[in-house]
Amino acid sequence: METIVKRGRPAKAVVDEIEKPAEPKKGTRPGWRPSSVQPQLKARHGFTPRWVRNEPGNIAKKMAEGWILMTPKDNVGVEIRSADTPDANPLANEIRFRDSIAMMIANDDKQARDEYIREENRAATRQILQKSDEEFKRAGIQTYAPKGQTGRIVIE
Repeated sequence: METIVKRGRPAKAVVDEIEKPAEPKKGTRPGWRPSSVQPQLKARHGFTPRWVRNEPGNIAKKMAEGWILMTPKDNVGVEIRSADTPDANPLANEIRFRDSIAMMIANDDKQARDEYIREENRAATRQILQKSDEEFKRAGIQTYAPKGQTGRIVIE
């Protein structure tokens, strides 16, 4: 096998140089990020913020789940001025932007909500895998479930 040389260096060295990951820049400022369509929210300590569709049924559902409407004093990040929200009502206490309203939930409630959703997903996955195992078995196909993993390996 012959080595191709470009400008006095072997081709492999050139390829290694190209494929080498770039080292992250060190500095005090964060790197470039694309702008967001909506203003960035940052809730006070112990809460997680989120923009929610501003529809009465959706707001009622979120409030029943433990979400709280955010007021300007709850937003500890960059101040969201009424000039930033062209359709905001200056007399409103909530932070609004176009078709959205700012809400926040306590971190404990968010963790419980996330765990509930994870368990629902696990149950649905188990049900799907159980049904597919039954279908494979009826077709005479053996499967193997690796320990500690979801999914199946077909044994032929």
